[in-house]
Amino acid sequence: MSNGFSERDFVDWINRVAGSPVMDERKFENIMRGANRAMRENGVDGLFEFLRKVTGAPVSNEFLRDVMNQLSRPEGLQKMIRELGGPQTLTDVNASSASKKKRKKR
Repeated sequence: MSNGFSERDFVDWINRVAGSPVMDERKFENIMRGANRAMRENGVDGLFEFLRKVTGAPVSNEFLRDVMNQLSRPEGLQKMIRELGGPQTLTDVNASSASKKKRKKR
């Protein structure tokens, strides 16, 4: 993935935001394939419809366009990650994963 975060990083982040293990790499890959297909076949509006279907979120295309515009800028992505309590750097993600692995081994 672009911006230095791996699929695993995003899966871990989604699960932290959700507060429970709602996502795994297979589900994430399926969602990404579906999003790519929706975008390819129906453009941005098709992508937004797909996102609404997957998430169940009652959000407008205008709101999703604003989010997409924010995420397209590196500073916007970092701001959104901070607001949602995500990792500030890839190192934060790796440290969090290592800490979880140590706790599981005990």
